[in-house]
Amino acid sequence: MKVLAIMGSPRLGGNSDVLLNEAIQGAKAAGATVDKVNLIDLGREMCVACHSCIQKAECVHDKRTNEVLQKIKTAHGLILSTPVWSMSMSSYMKAFMDHWGVFMNPDYTSRIPGKRVGFIAVCASPDRNYSIPAIKHMEECARFFRMRVKGKVAVKGYGAAGEVSKDKKAMAAAFRVGKAVAS
Repeated sequence: MKVLAIMGSPRLGGNSDVLLNEAIQGAKAAGATVDKVNLIDLGREMCVACHSCIQKAECVHDKRTNEVLQKIKTAHGLILSTPVWSMSMSSYMKAFMDHWGVFMNPDYTSRIPGKRVGFIAVCASPDRNYSIPAIKHMEECARFFRMRVKGKVAVKGYGAAGEVSKDKKAMAAAFRVGKAVAS
C-alpha cells in the first residue's frame, strides 16, 4: 500500500503538520509506505482553466504541481492536511486542488475512482470549528472523483505552532485516519 501525505501549510512543525505526521505513523503502522509532500515547495501556481488537463491527463503549465498529481495517480491512498484560513482550506491547498482536472476524463468521469482519502484540518478559533466546512469542501472534491473517504479530523482551538500535540484525542484521531487510509 502506497500513501501520499500532502501538507497544505507553509508552517512546518505547526498543528496541521503535527497531525499529518501522526497520520503518517498510523499509515506506516498499517504497513504502508508513505511519501510526504509539502505544498510550500510548489509555490501557489494557479490553474489557468485551459482544460488541457482533461484531454491530456496532466497539467501542461505547471511541471512541479504535475509531478505531485502523478504521485496521486500511483498512490493507493491520500491524506490531505490543512490549516483553516478565512474559514476554509489554505490557499496552498486550494491552488493545488484546482489542478485536479487531471483526474477527470473528457466525459467528466473520474480517472482515480476508489482511491482512499483522509482529511485533517485545524483552526485557531476556540469557539467555532471552521475545520468542518474546510473538510467538507475537500471532501466534496474527493467524492466528485469517486474517492472513498476513510476518515477525517476537524480540530479547533489551536493557533500556536505544535500545541495540538498535547491533545491526545486529536492525535489518536489523526493516527486512526492514517491507519484507515492504509488499511
